[in-house]
Amino acid sequence: FYVLFRHKRKAIPFFLAVVITVTLGTLITPRIYQSEAKIMLRLGRENVSLDPTVPAGPLLSVGQSREYEIKSEIEILKSRDLIEKVVDTIGPATFLNPPKEMIERSGSIGEMLREGISELRQGFRRILGGVTGSSKEDTSKSAKDRNNAIQLVTTSLNTEALKNSNIIVISFDAVSRKLAQQTINKLIEFFLEKHMNVYRPEGSYEFFNKQTADSRKSLIEAEENLRTMKDTTGIASLEEQKKVLFQRI
Repeated sequence: FYVLFRHKRKAIPFFLAVVITVTLGTLITPRIYQSEAKIMLRLGRENVSLDPTVPAGPLLSVGQSREYEIKSEIEILKSRDLIEKVVDTIGPATFLNPPKEMIERSGSIGEMLREGISELRQGFRRILGGVTGSSKEDTSKSAKDRNNAIQLVTTSLNTEALKNSNIIVISFDAVSRKLAQQTINKLIEFFLEKHMNVYRPEGSYEFFNKQTADSRKSLIEAEENLRTMKDTTGIASLEEQKKVLFQRI
């Protein structure tokens, strides 16, 4: 106690400074919302070493472990091309400066302080942009904003596999719950497309496309033969012709 009372003139201002700093930091720091999704990987055609166009035969054993497959899917989820598609679809400006309609309002003092600081930053940016603005600089700024948005999404995205399961957990942190949900939804949508493109056997699309064309051609020929037969025999409907014959008999 003697030490505390002796240095009270130093301890009290230091204590007040720490409390004020923590309070202001808590009020100014924006709220972070987290959106989470879970993907369950099921055993499908991509796990077998047989092309789907080949007729069904005996069952084949899986050539790779589930752990290897889950790690591969996680790497696809975190790949830069998927994140680039998400950023380009939603817009880099939405991630860097979310619109006001996306941010939930509570009317608290902290929210008012955050809005004031954000407006000051935007004002300074507009002033600096008006002074040194040009088309070349705008293009460079656009590319820089896109890269910053990609980096932001990459650092805010978390993917992990649940232990002893086939489930991958995806979570994304954002200052708006709508933005977090929208980002997760778009990421899963592009992931499913990427998954199908990665595991689709070579030549299967061409095979099914050719089968569809051949079936359509056969259908057209059958319809043409039926039309020719009707014109030749003068029979429009077989059922009606049967009824007419029965009535005559």
